Amino acid sequence: ARWFLHTLAGGVIDPDSGEDDDPAPGPGNDYNDPFVSDGLGVPWYAVLGNHETQYNGGFGPIDEALIAGATGGEVYDSELFDNGFRDGATPTAAVVAEGATPPDPARAPMPLHAWLEALAAAPGEPAGHGLSGDDVAAERGWYSAWPLGDAPLRLVALHTVNPTGAVGTGAQGWMEQSQLDWLSAELADADAAGELVVVLTHHGVDDFGGDSPVAGEALAELLAASPSVVLSIGGHRHENLAEPLAYAGGGYWQLLLASTIDFPTQSRVLELVDEGNGYLTIYATNLGQNAPEASLAHAGRALAAASMSFGGLHASSDVEGWWEEDRLGQNLALRVPLTDAQRAALGAHDWPTRIESEETLMSLDGP
Repeated sequence: ARWFLHTLAGGVIDPDSGEDDDPAPGPGNDYNDPFVSDGLGVPWYAVLGNHETQYNGGFGPIDEALIAGATGGEVYDSELFDNGFRDGATPTAAVVAEGATPPDPARAPMPLHAWLEALAAAPGEPAGHGLSGDDVAAERGWYSAWPLGDAPLRLVALHTVNPTGAVGTGAQGWMEQSQLDWLSAELADADAAGELVVVLTHHGVDDFGGDSPVAGEALAELLAASPSVVLSIGGHRHENLAEPLAYAGGGYWQLLLASTIDFPTQSRVLELVDEGNGYLTIYATNLGQNAPEASLAHAGRALAAASMSFGGLHASSDVEGWWEEDRLGQNLALRVPLTDAQRAALGAHDWPTRIESEETLMSLDGP
């Protein structure tokens, strides 16, 4: 959590845990050396996923026994997983699967309330990063925000993590009726104001478990029935995928994103453009890193590909065929018809005419 917050807000990131290891003597030349993150430098908002508040992403909530095991001086003995650590004193970070490990209280996994407190107190803009003091006190991981001031763009962040972490369904999406009721009221307000709504959620609507009080289908129908909802962004499946979700009451685009450490280690730039012809175009551009060839960051892309091919997320699939499918979810122009209320609301504000995605892609060599 500390590394994550320093990456976004800026600060020193020290990968050491328990001991100050320096496998290659000297600064800045091995995987355990501290480095400085400049931070994003732009406002940011956070949405929690299943790997934040559950053991290994879906096998029970964070409890005192898990905290003691993670921070103590012995490798955590679990019936579910072969745990261990990488020995930071060795040049290749050798795996140690049992026995003693350097204890470190900073390794404590964080339950929901601790995550919300850390995010709300994190430096950078906006204050709270979408969360209010009331949200933190009530342990609500969902909120709405207007990132462009009085411009008619509303972000609606959902919290879809199963609080029980039950084995078999703990990693899947989960929502209580109270959150769906809150969402329904938010969308009604947005519809009346002619706003554009972008939904931020870790799980897509197809990723909900059967034990969720609210089914993914019910969430999709509510989002589709609101003319304000133009886009829902998720990331649980670790792949690039765009699909139009159409229902009797309407429809919207669902855009799923791969992690920045999944091959091909890309980020997305999303732009919402009023084309002036009754349609909104959502430009979704994938951007790769351009690190020097001798750097660890450059090697990370090859390591991500190796992980995908040899025991990673897509090990059991046709990797070459998967990549062809993933490419179809990259560099997109997604169109949505605008309502009269939305056209009027957008027309009352000055919007940039430069489309960064188009100009960036046109400047690249090749097809």
